Amino acid sequence: MKVEGHPNLRRDDNTGAVVNTNHNAYQNYLYLRNKNSKESEEFDTMKNDINSLKEDISSIKELLLKLAEK
Repeated sequence: MKVEGHPNLRRDDNTGAVVNTNHNAYQNYLYLRNKNSKESEEFDTMKNDINSLKEDISSIKELLLKLAEK
């Protein structure tokens, strides 16, 4: 069954679910979802790296202050 006003959408007669029959739109959706997932993982990795660098710099600063006291 066609969905009124949407040429690429069909309603499943058995389940009533709306299904997109545009294969290219679905492939684009999958591509963008995977791309966003990878970007999110990269962001989390960079965030963890920055936090690690902050800790390292803090440790170096403490050591330098101890050396300066002597």
